[in-house]
Amino acid sequence: MSDLPSPKKHKTSNWSAIWVLPLVALAIGAWLAWRAFDQAGVDIQVRFESGDGIQANKTEVLYKGISVGKVTDLHVSKDIKGVVATIEIKKEAQEYLSKDTRFWLVKPRVSLAGVTGLETLVSGVYIAVDPVKGEKEERYFTALKEPPPLSDKLPGLHLTLKADRLGSLEQGSPVFYRQIQVGQVKSFQLGDDQRT
Repeated sequence: MSDLPSPKKHKTSNWSAIWVLPLVALAIGAWLAWRAFDQAGVDIQVRFESGDGIQANKTEVLYKGISVGKVTDLHVSKDIKGVVATIEIKKEAQEYLSKDTRFWLVKPRVSLAGVTGLETLVSGVYIAVDPVKGEKEERYFTALKEPPPLSDKLPGLHLTLKADRLGSLEQGSPVFYRQIQVGQVKSFQLGDDQRT
């Protein structure tokens, strides 16, 4: 019985081709997690008087028609006098979240100056932003009740007029010259003497 050949010994490895698939899946998962972390925006909170038309995961924040963020959560404020929208702002816009940055809700408005915000009848309301680059970033804002007046940075002639009475003028009222609209009322306020 000793004529039997001795068994061949092979060095076995703990490595198997079956481990390739889980390692590839792990690498892809790690890459996706890093990419999501790298592209994640910053969360801010904006307080509004009312949440009319604002919807979580639907209402967008737009600057000049381009989306720079989206509402991710909406809840009643602690003092129950308003609502607080949690908004994820894209990473590229993060440096423009200063104390002077302004937010307001764009919805249809009818006034003597005309109708604005008609595009929201189809798409729904959105939050507009007037970004201002600053040294210190803010995370909590209070939305304006009305859209802000036109910026002084816009090209053109900006005039300040004084009158005894406001009359029928309001923000956005057209200014005509020879029956051609050449401008609009940007804003109005009482003068320093509180009489004009």
